[in-house]
Amino acid sequence: MKLDRRQSMKLAGAFAAASATSLSIQPVAASSQPMLNRRATGEAGVAGDVREAWTSTHGAVESPAVAEDLYLAATPEGDLVALDRGSGEETWRHSGEGEAVAGVDFDGELAVYTSGRTTYGVDLPDGEERWQRDDRTTNASAATVVDHSVYIGLSNRVYELTRHSGGSRWHYEGNGPVTGKPAYDDETVYFATEAGSVYAVDRDGDLDWRYDAGGTIRVPVVVGESYVWTVNTRGEVHAVDDDGDEENLTVLHSNVESSPAYADGQIYVPTLDGEVVAVDTGNGQIQWRFQPGGSPAYAVYYADGVVYAAVDSTVYAVDPAEGDEVWSYGAGVGGGAVASGGSVYVGGASGSVRLTGEPTSEADIVVVDAWLESTEVEPGETVVVGFEVENQGDVDGSEEVSMYVDDEVHSSREVSASAGESVESSFDLEVDEPGEYAVRVDDLDAGVFEVVAAEVDEDDFETDEPTSFPLPGFGPAAGGAAAAAAAAYRWMTGRRREMQRDED
Repeated sequence: MKLDRRQSMKLAGAFAAASATSLSIQPVAASSQPMLNRRATGEAGVAGDVREAWTSTHGAVESPAVAEDLYLAATPEGDLVALDRGSGEETWRHSGEGEAVAGVDFDGELAVYTSGRTTYGVDLPDGEERWQRDDRTTNASAATVVDHSVYIGLSNRVYELTRHSGGSRWHYEGNGPVTGKPAYDDETVYFATEAGSVYAVDRDGDLDWRYDAGGTIRVPVVVGESYVWTVNTRGEVHAVDDDGDEENLTVLHSNVESSPAYADGQIYVPTLDGEVVAVDTGNGQIQWRFQPGGSPAYAVYYADGVVYAAVDSTVYAVDPAEGDEVWSYGAGVGGGAVASGGSVYVGGASGSVRLTGEPTSEADIVVVDAWLESTEVEPGETVVVGFEVENQGDVDGSEEVSMYVDDEVHSSREVSASAGESVESSFDLEVDEPGEYAVRVDDLDAGVFEVVAAEVDEDDFETDEPTSFPLPGFGPAAGGAAAAAAAAYRWMTGRRREMQRDED
């Protein structure tokens, strides 16, 4: 069997993947709570024209997470609930053993949360339990789930667990309970304790450094390009370098117990007084304070140039440059915010809400591959022109894709794709005229195919019926077909002469 270019590329890719690893889990979508604990993403939020898409009575103990088509919440009742992002309807539920004490994180097809004394690994598509472990503690952080491991704080220890069984590879014991989600940057695991210390531990579980910030720390460590930041409950923002030495200290004069966000050189800190405070991460200076009134301010999120936060039961979008309000919406829900795919999700103890409206970004559908299913056909046969598009934008959308034959538009069609999704489709092409034709889809070359005239079978002319042939240069068969007809005419004439001689 001869493989075409497309099949060969796919087969080569499959062999390469098989040789690189024995198991590959494809991610459903990027986690809405990044492993660096920045609580920031390039995905779109809502710029304006805000409206409520749905509300749910399912609450969240910490900020929810958003997968490709699911909204995930570890509920105060101790369950992990997956809602359809579009409708808000419950898709599946995993029941835990007691009240949930930590939120959910996911990567690929694994979601992890802690309920009561038990931590669960759950298959993301259907909610089936993969594993559970009972560590006999009612103190747990949210997990950080990455390609190969799960990092989680349980009582005074941070564990590295295997993502496939939940078994422990190593643990490191700190000087107090770990309630903030660990951070991970491919080389180091960072975590803070309620005793006010920050730890950096390598991938083997050995200590790199420890920094004592003082006070009580209940929020995750934030890892930036140059520094690690920690915020204690007294509102002291500490910047720590790669050696564990303090670079600067910022005092907010307000208590902090909700997760900050980091992006573009600033850290955004929510306070119990109902403020969001922006701190320059280079010099530690306060850039602005957003004070809408009310308290507290819950975990903030940064997406595509906008800071999102819920204060009391109102959701705010804030300009990160000046700290001005972009819009606000009385959602009736107080909790951590997450922005994704042109929507903002807020989940708290009383319920969850999805807000939508004008997205801050647009769909960006790009043709990333194009190919021909065959490169040689006869006149009138169909050539299938396949192509693949990828939505490189942050919101769902559709776009017109065109097929060109010899640089002229032959046909077009509308192709839809979700944010980050890849979609394959095809055009059907028929050409009657023999010759070579170059094909492209938008700006990407698909290849060249040839239309070849069918060979003439001599048996087709052994008949007593009169036969007519088109003259060269006329009709739709002009060109290569005319040459074939002329050859057939000469053969037929010679055959008739031979038959006449035999009769004589």
